[in-house]
Amino acid sequence: MIIIPATEAHMPEITAIEQESFTSPWAPGLILYELNNPDTYFDVAVENNAVIGFCILRRIAEIEGDLLNIAVSPSVRGRGVADALLTSALAHAVGIEEIYLEVRVSNSAAISLYEKHGFRHLGRRKHYYDNPIEDAFTMCRVSRLR
Repeated sequence: MIIIPATEAHMPEITAIEQESFTSPWAPGLILYELNNPDTYFDVAVENNAVIGFCILRRIAEIEGDLLNIAVSPSVRGRGVADALLTSALAHAVGIEEIYLEVRVSNSAAISLYEKHGFRHLGRRKHYYDNPIEDAFTMCRVSRLR
């Protein structure tokens, strides 16, 4: 497996993984917007010439970022793909000192991954997700001393 920058050629596979992974997936136009956004770090994990996962991290202020999306093909989950994608994103988030995210309260695998990478719980957003309606935990990773 290798982690490389996403390109428009990867869009069909990224869109397929998004559809398989989420009950309320992003529209392809939103994914394409982030792919072309200069403030967005957007990588894919590739194995045997196929995209098996992706990660989208956007700089939202000078020192702040938002982990917008991370998804792995269901056929390869549990093999460390999300961990590799998040590790790469964090390594390339130069100058971003605070990274925020939302995660379904029931998504224990993702919560464990984020905690492993230094994200801490900030709070809870009621009814943040649709289909099904569910709360989200807000989490933040701070990479500097206060």
